[in-house]
Amino acid sequence: MNLKPLAFSIALLCSVPTMAAKPNTDLQLMPYPQQVSLTNSTPLVIDRHFNAQLTGFTSPRLISLVERLNHRIERQTGLFLTTPIQTKNQTPTLTIDVKAPAPTKVQRAKEDESYQLDVTSKQAKLTANTPYGAMRGIETFLQLIQSDTNGFNIPTVTIEDSPRFPWRGALIDTARHFIPVDVIKRQLDGLASAKLNTFHWHLTDDQGWRLESVAYPNLQEKGSDGLFYTREQIKDVVAYANSLVFESFQKWIYPVMLAQLPRLTLS
Repeated sequence: MNLKPLAFSIALLCSVPTMAAKPNTDLQLMPYPQQVSLTNSTPLVIDRHFNAQLTGFTSPRLISLVERLNHRIERQTGLFLTTPIQTKNQTPTLTIDVKAPAPTKVQRAKEDESYQLDVTSKQAKLTANTPYGAMRGIETFLQLIQSDTNGFNIPTVTIEDSPRFPWRGALIDTARHFIPVDVIKRQLDGLASAKLNTFHWHLTDDQGWRLESVAYPNLQEKGSDGLFYTREQIKDVVAYANSLVFESFQKWIYPVMLAQLPRLTLS
């Protein structure tokens, strides 16, 4: 039996870091951060007085991020937050310190998504070089929320993290199976919670033409069974994806499209 091909394959696999490091705690984090240091101090209490504050660079996107954080905490815990955004003369539960604006309006591959999260018994501090890192850190913060007989809390921990892979994408195929806009947005929420950063939207194929064409309306009228997205809906979904720090790609199958044009564009 020739073992050389097998030996070569094993050597190749061992030379590439295909497996992430084994978690060193039982914290339910996904994906597991690069470095996690857990202490035995009293946890940080999360109650209806939870509040967050932007202390460094700020922007409408980051303000929206804080609002989204508050809404997510309310949904996870059932609490109704009394003062979700604190003024600068008050002590916040969580400070978010972003060092600089994002280099691009829409995230591109290999941009800085690193962050550091320090949680003590009194306060949590999230530090990131860019808004992209802050958004990833917020997802980790939300995943850390746990409950016990006394209510909700976050363990005292220090986390330093950055993605292992710059391109982390998912494809939603609405050409073969039409999906309503609100369901797509819910899927994007789930993808963002897993810290993915690329959204592929499959819009045309043999099974359906799912986008509105003003120049050739027969494309959607005869190629979609009435199930397609208007131009405004597409803009809305792409804008929503961008707000969650997704780079969006609308996927068209060009050979199929070109084959259908003679039949579908005739009035």
